[in-house]
Amino acid sequence: MIILLKEFALLSIALFTAVLATLGISPQPAVAPDIELPAIITEEELEREKSEEDTQVATSTIETGVSQGTDGEPSLPQEEETSIDPFQDLADAFSRLADETEIRQTEVPQTQTPRDINTLARSALVNIICTTKTAGALNPISASGVVIDPQGIILTNAHVAQYFLLQNYPAPGFIDCSIRVGSPARVAYSAELLFLPPSWIQDNAHKIDDETPTGNGEHDYALVRITGRINQSFPELGALPFFSVALNSPRVGTNVTVAGYPAGFLGGATIQTELYAASSNTQVGQLYTFGTQAVDLFSVGGSIVAQQGSSGGPVARSDGALVGLIVTSSSAPNTAGRDLRALSTEYIIRDFESEAGVPLEAFFNLNLAAQAASFQATVAPALTKALTDVLNN
Repeated sequence: MIILLKEFALLSIALFTAVLATLGISPQPAVAPDIELPAIITEEELEREKSEEDTQVATSTIETGVSQGTDGEPSLPQEEETSIDPFQDLADAFSRLADETEIRQTEVPQTQTPRDINTLARSALVNIICTTKTAGALNPISASGVVIDPQGIILTNAHVAQYFLLQNYPAPGFIDCSIRVGSPARVAYSAELLFLPPSWIQDNAHKIDDETPTGNGEHDYALVRITGRINQSFPELGALPFFSVALNSPRVGTNVTVAGYPAGFLGGATIQTELYAASSNTQVGQLYTFGTQAVDLFSVGGSIVAQQGSSGGPVARSDGALVGLIVTSSSAPNTAGRDLRALSTEYIIRDFESEAGVPLEAFFNLNLAAQAASFQATVAPALTKALTDVLNN
């Protein structure tokens, strides 16, 4: 959320969140206030960039080395002040999986037959709830996610999924994260972390115990894998409602639907027993870039969904394709005055390949259980350590 000029609004939000924490569970904010937004990108700049790219493709040979992940070395930002170095292990692990594991016979989900978008948004929406055994350095949280593969792959925020890295802190099984669905939300599935961008941990680990962590949304996405049904009355894996992932970003004025499990005005007991999904039709507003000269982030205005707890919720087009993931919000006393912002799926696809060293489509066609196990064995320990080092100091 972007810092509001009126100090009273920020004070009210902080006090209200503290009250919720004492009741047992806190709605996870769509990232807390941040002073600076990414750079604005205009339609004219996008058209100019596309024209230049088309010219380059027409007059040059397209290289296939790193872009195809053939050398196993992802292109990653380097930071001298961190000792985390899980990137090579991650790339090597994915490379081995591509060669050695059984390839799933299903294709990456394609666009489904369009239907009522609000119905689909609520059907593919999930509530991610993480509870703790006792009070401690971390509060229980409630947030949102969206299914993007009928086998049970959930896209959510990294600032939500980081709790999966801390499930055994400060003691084994201290944090329990599960997937709830429906209205009201009911526990339905067990889950595990499948992928979280190491760059996000590098940039944000030091904020893990901040009361109002800041961020602009860069690298703030993650994949969570459903591992089984806790409640047999819910759909089995392979039959889950899902959103296909759009390759192109929306433009200003595009009609979209946003959805989530907003809980900013609810008490802890209500979040646990009477949390309802919400969706709203809106339009794409401002477009932003992290310096890529593409649409990485876009705003969708204020609505009932613009509350804490909606982090990780979907932004979808009317044809049933996911175009964005709720990630940040400006601050205001009421939801109508806020501005929700979403990471574009185009950005997530590009950034995933940079972080993981393999294209998202290829990743989805591998054995996901084996990939989750490899991530947790080779990469997650370093990411977890980065978080616990902060909590222990």
